[in-house]
Order: sequence, then structure tokens, then C-alpha cells
Amino acid sequence: MRRSAWTRIPGTKREPGAAAGLLLLALILLLPSMLRTDGGESGAGLAREAVFVGVTGDVAAPGVYGFPAPPSLPLLLERAGGTVKPAFIPVSDDKVVYPTGTMIRVLVKGGGVWVLRESMSAHNKMTLGIPLHLNDESAEGLTALPGVGPRLASRIIERRARQGGFRRLRELLRVPGVGPALYAKIKPFLVL
Repeated sequence: MRRSAWTRIPGTKREPGAAAGLLLLALILLLPSMLRTDGGESGAGLAREAVFVGVTGDVAAPGVYGFPAPPSLPLLLERAGGTVKPAFIPVSDDKVVYPTGTMIRVLVKGGGVWVLRESMSAHNKMTLGIPLHLNDESAEGLTALPGVGPRLASRIIERRARQGGFRRLRELLRVPGVGPALYAKIKPFLVL
């Protein structure tokens, strides 16, 4: 007779489906807290977060943060740990808002705050569901698209340069290697 690693305690009765029921109950209780992206305040779930902006550099909690609308620099810095006092933020940067897909790098040096604004990598954008700008994306960034490798990305960049940019997404069909099937696959991930 083979012995099991698990031993039943005498006098206990195992109810069929009890473990599954407990697991389902735990999931229902934990789901609201897993969907919160605002530090735990209720009412702001993942579905309301439409703008994603990344913060790196001299902040306590670098990362990508979700917002319901484009955030200002003070709001971004507060979300990233609040290590930079608002008094150090230049007045001109106080009113600037950052669109989705922006990455900012913060450097605190010499009593001032320096902010470098750049675009998120194409791979980060794709992960967050942010479409890539066909006329702005690099060849490396275009390889984040499904079915697009380095050679095809180079051909897309060459075509874009030759014609002075794309005016419609359908113009991608003129690029050698982009057929109707591939075009249908990558179109949802692109904007002009």
C-alpha cells in the first residue's frame, strides 16, 4: 500500500468543493484591493486609469503610474514618493501636464530639480496598451509590434523617410513584407 504525503486528521470530514469555495471567497475579497492603483483609496480602480506616465531618477518610488487625466509634475512627484519639495519645482513646470506614454527622469542637483522628458520605450507602451506613433517610432521600437522584425522595421523606416511620413496607416501595405494579414495584425497598435 502506498502512503500519501498528506495525512487526514481522524474525525474530520472533507466536504467536496470546500477548498474551491474557500479559494473563490478569498479571491472575491482580495479582488478590489488588487484593482486599486491609487495607493489604496477606494473608488479609483484600474478601469479609470487612462494615462500612464513613468518616473525615474531621484525619487523614492520610481515606476509607471496610472492617472485618470494627464498629471502635472507635482502630482507625478507626489505619486513617486514625494522626495522633491514643491518649492523646488520651477513655476513653468508646475502647470505642464504629461501625456500618456511619457517617461520623466528627475535629477536633484545643486539645490534645483532637473526634469528630462522622453517617450517610454515601445515595449512599455505595448505592455500598457498605448499605441505607437508610426511617424515617430524608431526601427527598434517598431520591432515591438507582433510579426515585425528588425529588417521589416528598417523597410518601414526607409519608406517613411522616402515619402516624408505616412498620411494613412494603409500606406504600410506599400512596404515590401507587409501584406494584408500582417497589416490587420499590427493596425490596432498604431496611430499617426
